Amino acid sequence: MSEVVEAECGRGDAKSVSRRRELLGEVSLFPLNERILELARLLVVLGAIPEKAGPEAVHIAAAAVEECEFLLTWNFRHIADVRIRQEAERILSNHGYTKTTICTPEELI
Repeated sequence: MSEVVEAECGRGDAKSVSRRRELLGEVSLFPLNERILELARLLVVLGAIPEKAGPEAVHIAAAAVEECEFLLTWNFRHIADVRIRQEAERILSNHGYTKTTICTPEELI
């Protein structure tokens, strides 16, 4: 997961935060770097992700740069929406990132 996910997990009531951190405790953390931030910027500038959804662009970029096979998400507003997903995957492919598939956990199962 990216540092952005880690920060998002810290929001909300104490019980939820504790449970999220417990579930993600053994997950590898991808530190943000210039490649991830530049790709996230491209996803926004080229219109795949709305500007107000910058953290979601970072999620997608981190998964692509780190060559994750899948990016699992329940975020249908800014990531799993079919039009956004297609545009993001097109941009990733055009920039040489072809290994990451964006999907919901249900689609993976």
